[in-house]
Amino acid sequence: MEDAELRNILFSIQGSIAGFQNDMSDVKNDIADMRTDIANMKTDITNMKADITNMKTDITNMKSDIVQLKGSVKTIELKLENEIDRKISALFDSRMDELRYRKENKETREKVFELDMRVDNLEKAIMPA
Repeated sequence: MEDAELRNILFSIQGSIAGFQNDMSDVKNDIADMRTDIANMKTDITNMKADITNMKTDITNMKSDIVQLKGSVKTIELKLENEIDRKISALFDSRMDELRYRKENKETREKVFELDMRVDNLEKAIMPA
């Protein structure tokens, strides 16, 4: 083999090595970017875990609040049933008594008016005689 041929082969090998080095540099940059992305993902996952823990605490607190609200609603229901229902019944009964009294009062006034008329008619019939 001649020197020129060997020289061409060496230049070709040297060019390939330079291209390989450039490619490896790109791969190193990509790996560095991936490491940054993975670090960011780890941070995000850590934050998500903390958020999930906080959400679990909030849900537990909400369950406790719901139990307390159920107790309050039950108390209100019992109060409505025991106290207000009685008061409404008493109001209804007094209103019915008032209506009955007014009806009886009206009937009494009508009877008194009728009797007054009869007495007047009797007086008119007896007085001229």
